Parts: sequence; structure tokens; C-alpha cells
Amino acid sequence: MTIDSIIEELSQRVADNIPISPASWCEAAMRLETLATNLDDDLAILQGKMENKEAELLQEEMTSAKAKTLSKLCIDYPEYLKLKAKIKRIDSFIITARKRSTINNFNT
Repeated sequence: MTIDSIIEELSQRVADNIPISPASWCEAAMRLETLATNLDDDLAILQGKMENKEAELLQEEMTSAKAKTLSKLCIDYPEYLKLKAKIKRIDSFIITARKRSTINNFNT
């Protein structure tokens, strides 16, 4: 299973009003956390590349603002932003899944 398939499956079940057990919510949250670690690593690598480039440019006595802007050119910045957004959505989904599992426990 992939991150996208887990989120898509649960979102579809919610949209279709198909009951989801608390255990399923918890399992989905755990799987997403595990799979998201790779994304966190990828994001850290990209962030590190940008920061290294920024430091290089600052040593060349470039202004901070210009160095920060130019450091974004050393990576695929749109992909970086998409990755950040995806991680944020995953985090939100995990929080929601945990809350849903708790709410469902009180209803049973």
C-alpha cells in the first residue's frame, strides 16, 4: 500500500458512509506514519541542499535575501513545495484518524 492509496481508500469510505472500525483508523495512522518517514528524509535532503547553497552564497558576500532566493535554484523547488504540502496533509490525516478512532470507541 502507498500513502495515496491509504488516504484515498479511507476518504472514499467516509464519502460513501461506509463504517470504519477504530482499529482500521489506528492501523491507517500507523501505516501512514511509517510510510511518511521516507518523505521526511527526502524533505530533509532537499532542505539541506538549499541551506548548503545558501551558506555558499553568503560566503561570497551576497545579501541574505538574494542568497536565500538563489539557493532554491539548486533543487526542484516546485517538487519541494509539493512534498512539504503532502507531508502536511499526511500529518493532518493522521491526527484525524487518531481522533476518529477515539470518537468511535466512545460510540460503541
